[in-house]
Amino acid sequence: DSARKVAERALKKINFREEDEKQNVLTAYMKIEYKYGSKKSLEKLFARVVQHWDPKHANYALADIYIDGKEYNEADLALKRAVKASKGQSRGAWLRRISLKMDRKESEEAHNLVQEAIRILPKRKHVRTLMEFARYEYSKKEGSVERARTVCEGLVSTYPKRSDIWHQYIDAEQKYGKDLSKVRKLFERAVTLKISAKKMKTFFKKWLTFETEHGDETAVETVKSKAREFVESLSNR
Repeated sequence: DSARKVAERALKKINFREEDEKQNVLTAYMKIEYKYGSKKSLEKLFARVVQHWDPKHANYALADIYIDGKEYNEADLALKRAVKASKGQSRGAWLRRISLKMDRKESEEAHNLVQEAIRILPKRKHVRTLMEFARYEYSKKEGSVERARTVCEGLVSTYPKRSDIWHQYIDAEQKYGKDLSKVRKLFERAVTLKISAKKMKTFFKKWLTFETEHGDETAVETVKSKAREFVESLSNR
């Protein structure tokens, strides 16, 4: 009760124009209610919280509390409400749910959520959503590097001139793939793209750094040779 009284006093004194302060107090109050109250009292408090905090982020905070308490079903319900609060238009809300499903080894449900997200999200958010999902597959213990590669291959096939996608694919493969030959092959493919000279030089610079760190003298010279060929091709245009 004393903890609740402190939280109530803080709520009354808070300047609600100070977003960070407001969110910290509301989150702390929910943590107190979760620890010392009941499910019903927490729901009652949450109804007050969303009067002062947008429902999406309030549900994020509530989900984190449930995750800390290992109540994963309740956390998923909170994240589901966050998706609904954004009318399905928040990439972050979808990805939080997908991440939780993968952490819980619910791969099939995670994949179904990805498909649902792509169906509902605006097209401009598709690439970042799929790329983040691929990173989950690469990096999470419950993920699959092969599935990550499949997602990335789909993206570079659909958007072959999007150098940002290629860079993210290469970075993820280098960090998580554990197969340097696959990274090398990605660089070999990337430097054949029909993109601007400025973007191409970035790939060659990145590839040279990679071979300097992981390859041998022959590999380094191969990159330099290909870079020279590219520069020569520019002068012949």
